Amino acid sequence: MSENAPLNSVGTPGFKNNVSVGLSVKYTDIKILNPNEEGIGEIAVKSPSIMLGYYKNPGAAKEVITEDGWLLTGDLGSQDERGFLYIKGRKDETGGEHIFAVVSPSRKTLSQDYPGKISTEGSVSSEGDELIHSLVKKEIAQVNRRLPGYKKIAGFTIRYEGFEKNAQKKIRRFLYKEYEKT
Repeated sequence: MSENAPLNSVGTPGFKNNVSVGLSVKYTDIKILNPNEEGIGEIAVKSPSIMLGYYKNPGAAKEVITEDGWLLTGDLGSQDERGFLYIKGRKDETGGEHIFAVVSPSRKTLSQDYPGKISTEGSVSSEGDELIHSLVKKEIAQVNRRLPGYKKIAGFTIRYEGFEKNAQKKIRRFLYKEYEKT
């Protein structure tokens, strides 16, 4: 993040952990604020490289830098006993801990590829729903093979209606808290 340039943590050949984003760099301290029972909380960083403020917006820095100089990154994560940092997601405006991966297969295309199993109109049959679920699961498995552990997609829910979005075209996550329980 540019507010703490150029970086906070790094994995080096001598200190490497392939599922973490590494150890803090020299002159940089990292701590986890308000960790939950799993040790996951907001990542805060303190370093001489932290910005002094936002250009032509001096009050905005007070929202992301604490009085004692810790930069609130907006990332959620944890640290192990050796100091390796693990990113678990983003803290959004509602305090959620999950990242949504939205996949929208075209029913028309799927109905052409799998005639008689998926209808382009009306509800999806249980057989069609199982087929769509297995196709998405297979695609996620292929993508996950190329991702580091902290970026892998752990689960998904299929929706046939779009998510409600705000004026910036971002999902209004607070409306979909029930998905965090699945």
